[in-house]
Amino acid sequence: MEEQPNHEKPKNDTKFKSELAAKRRERIMAQMAALQKSFIKDNPDFFTCDPKVSNADSMMDLTVDPNVGEPIAVGENQMGKSFTTERHTCILCREEQEVSVTGRCLVLSAFIQRSTVLSKNRNRKLSSDSDNIDPLFVTSDLYFGPHISTCGHVMHSDCWQNFFDQVLAKERRRPIRYGRHVSFDVDKHEFLCPLCECLSNSVIPIIPATDTETKQTTDKSNISLTNWLSGLHAIVEKANPVWIRDSSLIGENVGDKFVCRFLPHLQEILSNVSIEAKEYLEKLFEEYHECAVVNEELSPSLLDVMKNFSQDVYTTSLLVNPNPDDDRVSLMTYWSCAYTLHSIERMLRLEEKSIFSDLSSRKYNCLKAMVRYIGSSIAVFSDSVMKSHCIRILRYLLVNDYHHSSSNCCLDLDALSLLISLVITTPSLFLFDIDLQSNSKLYSMSLGNVSDKHYINLFIVFNIVQIILTQNSEDYSEEPMETEESNSQSGCSVNKSLLSFYSDVMIASGQTNIQTPNALQLELSIKANLLPFLRSVALFFHFLTNISPPQRLKDCDQTLTSSQEYDILCHYLGLNPKFSVLLESTSLRQLALIWARHPRVHLIINQNNTEVESPIELQPKLIAQPHALNHLVQLPNDYSDLINSVSQFTCPNSEGDDSRSPTMCLVCGTILCSHSYCCQKELEGSMVGSCTWHSHFCGAGQGMFLRIRDCKILLLAGKTKGCYSAPPYVDEYGETDQGLIRGNPLHLCHNSYAELHRLWYQVFSPTREYISATVGADMGATSETQPHALNHLVQLPNDYSDLINSVSQFTCPNSEGDDSRSPTMCLVCGTILCSHSYCCQKELEGSMVGSCTWHSHFCGAGQGMFLRIRDCKILLLAGKTKAPLGNVNTVLSMRLNVSDTIRHGIPEQIAHALETSSNLAAFNWQLL
Repeated sequence: MEEQPNHEKPKNDTKFKSELAAKRRERIMAQMAALQKSFIKDNPDFFTCDPKVSNADSMMDLTVDPNVGEPIAVGENQMGKSFTTERHTCILCREEQEVSVTGRCLVLSAFIQRSTVLSKNRNRKLSSDSDNIDPLFVTSDLYFGPHISTCGHVMHSDCWQNFFDQVLAKERRRPIRYGRHVSFDVDKHEFLCPLCECLSNSVIPIIPATDTETKQTTDKSNISLTNWLSGLHAIVEKANPVWIRDSSLIGENVGDKFVCRFLPHLQEILSNVSIEAKEYLEKLFEEYHECAVVNEELSPSLLDVMKNFSQDVYTTSLLVNPNPDDDRVSLMTYWSCAYTLHSIERMLRLEEKSIFSDLSSRKYNCLKAMVRYIGSSIAVFSDSVMKSHCIRILRYLLVNDYHHSSSNCCLDLDALSLLISLVITTPSLFLFDIDLQSNSKLYSMSLGNVSDKHYINLFIVFNIVQIILTQNSEDYSEEPMETEESNSQSGCSVNKSLLSFYSDVMIASGQTNIQTPNALQLELSIKANLLPFLRSVALFFHFLTNISPPQRLKDCDQTLTSSQEYDILCHYLGLNPKFSVLLESTSLRQLALIWARHPRVHLIINQNNTEVESPIELQPKLIAQPHALNHLVQLPNDYSDLINSVSQFTCPNSEGDDSRSPTMCLVCGTILCSHSYCCQKELEGSMVGSCTWHSHFCGAGQGMFLRIRDCKILLLAGKTKGCYSAPPYVDEYGETDQGLIRGNPLHLCHNSYAELHRLWYQVFSPTREYISATVGADMGATSETQPHALNHLVQLPNDYSDLINSVSQFTCPNSEGDDSRSPTMCLVCGTILCSHSYCCQKELEGSMVGSCTWHSHFCGAGQGMFLRIRDCKILLLAGKTKAPLGNVNTVLSMRLNVSDTIRHGIPEQIAHALETSSNLAAFNWQLL
């Protein structure tokens, strides 16, 4: 009976505490409610409704038409457009800003670089003559291209300009003896993102989505593919080229250069086209003009950023000086967009991810900003230049005489780059100057209209021709596996139409031994091979038209067959997935035969045939479409096999001498003699090591190497940035052995090598994580790019008696055979000194100092770290008058309290480092 209260007491305490907590919560909620009411009463204007913004608290307001079914991005049935109001917070001033063309311009920090990751022709060297590069006709081998990436952080353009001006002024004030900043070069317009410190060299303007409400009320025009082709053919055939002097070349001793322009205007040509085509083209005039904006309505800051970004892409990609009058400035931005789309699509294909669901925020923001920028780029580029680009591509594609006289055939060119250039420049045919004296003009983004839909159909056929001519015909002869799609009864007419088209193209290309393929296998194979092109096109039009993709393309968990994904992508792009409908156009089939009859097609296809002699200058070679994914070189599983493979490797510049450090390029497999003077070469006016020189031509400045005898990965980015990374070889415990110190057997870790491959495929940029150190020009024998952060103190023996024995025979250098009383080792360079004695004193700056002080003056600029071997003490020096001496129990452990260090006169920052460091190697170069 007496124990019952003891059992009830805890229960009563728990109940009492819960009641107190409930009352406390009620009291706090009442206080919060009172504060909210007080704030609303004091700030009534803060809660007024903005007619342009539906919700002031959300970062993006998204309203989709409820009557929309499956979205369609392109064509007369375009549907599913979303109305968005984007707001971002500037990372510099912390002010929230709505994205608009009239307000303060917002920008993304970006990094522009040349890349060869997608190259399918490693034998083709990067040309040093930039004048011969024509970005209007991008080669299909993608041997190099401008790649753009961003960290995704947003700033006001004026805030960023002030920030960059401060960085520039700071770097120019930095004394020369201290060197420049190790992470970026302001002479190359480089800077670090103020938030994440990612390396950047430009900014991309953030442009809002188009005013879709106006466009949706526009009367949808429609025209058949045949009539559309005939109308364009008449336009480009009547447009006469006029050669004018290039205004960018002004001055003495400058040769004449002429550029091509086309006259008359499109309105004057309409009288020569068919009535149906004329009606459609007149509707396009109205449609483009309704949605056009006068460029004076754009804010001056936005126009300036757009012009500067185009110049940054132009100068970085072609390695030339800025030139606003060069016709290639606009084309370089289109090329950079196409190359970045290629890179992202292949990265997602490598990881077997969906094209829409697995885009990271950085890639998504980069593509959105890039596509919207080039869509509005007509506002900053000359109308005559844009029209010239558009007509040149159309003449190549549609006019027989011009196509056959061109030096490029259909196998030479990249379909995606041509499509993007045409879609962006076509509005310039329908927009004319309003007031030539005031430089005012109309500009309009592409609408995703019927014209764009027909362009996609045109380049699908262009890509099909490339696939037919480059794929092995034996792939179509096998019977397909029985699936639901192969058992469909509606494919008979499709197969017959595609078979007929296949035979016509092969005959037109000059093929004689044509094997009749399996019809169904041919259809399934072409659908699968068209997917990379369609995925890139879908990404492009998603950001251009701001229409969300179908849900099935966004589901991560849903696995689609190639045929299913093809049908969904066709529906999203407003296309008919049946080849019979696409190929029923006689004009389109005739164009395909014109492309296949080009003289270079037969030459390239038969270049491996001994009966046909290919000229040396034939570039590019026959490359299968679509491109297969590039991979790093295949490494042996056993590391000893790799070491044995280079055991007989000799320096190419020495007669039979073994290479001290053979290094393998993981991109092409070339073995180089690195880390030595013997193989230095001159690059851009300075001497560089073999790896730096090789990466300049093999990777456009970027390189990934394996130092075989050290078992280290070397990453290079340009001439001055590089770092070491963990190798893909591990021991039985899964640990790496950089430097081969432990000597355990190593085997290839496929996961680590796949991670390196993924890093390379992402076109790795010099970020804080990977490329973080800069190398001076006077590194002596270590002329190869070696990051300072990887320097180490000298290696000490595990047994201290071994260290004592190593100096047992050490004698004072200034005495004849006398043993040194206190041999001391410099832990930086390993030099043994005779210290703590008058015999080795030397004069330094007018006073006599000991050998350690004298040595630290030259070895460490006054700072030194020494081990007094016979006393087992660490000696730290900071100039001639500051020298704390700490007793240590072991060489690898040291503790000094702040009072001791201050008493000995050590600087405060070094004292703090001594207090917080528990390992001698931890202070390395931070301390001294």
